[in-house]
Amino acid sequence: MTKPGTYRRVFSVAFIVAICIFFNSCKENADIIPQFTDSNTGPYLLNIEHLELIDSLRMQDPILDKAYWNLIQGADSLLSVSFSYVPEKNKGIQPPSGDPHDYLSLHRYSYYNPKTGNYDIIKDGETNPEFYNYDKPKLEKISYSVYALALAYYYTGEEIYAQKASEELKNWFLDPATRMNPNMKYSSYRPGIPESKNGSGIVGALDFIDVIEAASLLYGSPHWTPDLHFELKEWFFEFWLWMHNEYPTAEAYIESNVSTWLDVQRGIYLLFTEQEDKLNSSTYILPVSQRLENQIEATLKRAHKVSPDDEEAFGFINLGEIFGKIVGFSKGMTFLSLVVGLATIIAGVVGIGNILLISVKERTKEIGIRRAIGAT
Repeated sequence: MTKPGTYRRVFSVAFIVAICIFFNSCKENADIIPQFTDSNTGPYLLNIEHLELIDSLRMQDPILDKAYWNLIQGADSLLSVSFSYVPEKNKGIQPPSGDPHDYLSLHRYSYYNPKTGNYDIIKDGETNPEFYNYDKPKLEKISYSVYALALAYYYTGEEIYAQKASEELKNWFLDPATRMNPNMKYSSYRPGIPESKNGSGIVGALDFIDVIEAASLLYGSPHWTPDLHFELKEWFFEFWLWMHNEYPTAEAYIESNVSTWLDVQRGIYLLFTEQEDKLNSSTYILPVSQRLENQIEATLKRAHKVSPDDEEAFGFINLGEIFGKIVGFSKGMTFLSLVVGLATIIAGVVGIGNILLISVKERTKEIGIRRAIGAT
């Protein structure tokens, strides 16, 4: 027979466990999902003051004026251009996932090997012509086009440029029929070769920086509303989250300059999705000094044919870090000297004051007698 209160105790424990799980899950989500808004915090690389200065000086400077008209003419030519999007793959080209919305780019320097039937021949620096049948050229075309159109809109205020740029941004990132999935799992695809994690093709995502800058310049146009800006932030947050999980900060290409370009992307994506608090965290972006040290060490080991696992082969002295410590020590000593000097002065004042007080107090009786007999 069940004792009275047993069910009550079981229910209480279950309720407490459920509450704990709920709050833990909320905490985890709060750590991951930013509370971004539909406001505009960009651009991040372009300087608006510089753009305004160019606009004010271009009539007096033939070089600036020529560049301005080149921009306008280029933007005019883009108004009638048709663009291709990620789902529009060439015949016979599909990502391993089978989802046409997944970005797919051929490894730029890989070539087909008729002996193995795979793309396992690497010709560094020689782009395979087949590369242009994949999605990377489409992304490049979209990014520089919307960037040029956004600049033309900024300088002229003509909505026709904003309309075209907004349409292409919506088609590439937001329209369910033509959008790209927020990942680059197949950015360095080599048919017949298993996809390697942390493929170097992620550097191609640098084109997204121009896209974000363009969206920031378009903000305020009736064709690029705050709601659309918010949706683009959502897309880039999902992309940033995928990249952060796929390319851990402390591991991804730590010994090459690819890691530097990854950090550039991370910084822009964090700013755009209003996650500035993560910029100064080594969890998300490794310090530049550590990046440089790792890359220099790897370069020296390759040049001198030293095993990558040999930690004793090279030593490094960071003069900037040493100088910083010296400056910090100097400031500390200066502060300590001020404190000691101030304490010495206070002690001297108190000591002299006490001596004078004691001297006067010891002669109080004598002074009283002298004054009583008429001394002044």
